[in-house]
This record gives sequence, C-alpha cells and structure tokens, in this order.
Amino acid sequence: MITLDQAKTLQRGQVIYQIYSPVKHDKDSKLIILPCGNQVYTLSRKPYSWRINGQLKLWRRDLSRFRLPLKYGLYGFGEITNENNYLFSLTSHLED
Repeated sequence: MITLDQAKTLQRGQVIYQIYSPVKHDKDSKLIILPCGNQVYTLSRKPYSWRINGQLKLWRRDLSRFRLPLKYGLYGFGEITNENNYLFSLTSHLED
C-alpha cells in the first residue's frame, strides 16, 4: 500500500509495482482475494511495474485525497488515488 506521505516523495520516472490485479472469475484459486466494490482483486503472480508519469495532485478541501498519474508500457496509463492505493507497493513483493 502506498500512503500519502510515500506518494509525496515519489518522483517522475520512479518505478512502483501493482501487487494486486483484477480477476474476472477465479473459483479454484488459492491466492488472496480482495472484494472491492464490483471488482475482485487477487494477488499477482508477477507484479506489474508502473512508472510515475506526472506530478502529485492534492486537494485542499479533503487532505487525504490525492492522484498520481502512472504509465505502463507504451500505451497504458493509470493513476494511484486514495481509493486504489492498496493495490500498489514500492517493492515487487509483499511485506509480511
């Protein structure tokens, strides 16, 4: 999980890892499954590496809210927000 304080120290081009990834249907899996709204997330076998692609956006009215743009590969884009920050990590493996 990437916290707001960690997000403030990240710089453009730095690599972070998506530890959890969405799955559509995985009944027989022995992996950790996290229910999140309408989607289900499971522990990735190989974490996706994302690069920081822009500046951290903070909101004045809600101090816990943030948005950090990301890039994956040539054409993939995404973002870390306060709602999905538990999917990402600074390291490529889960800490115990």
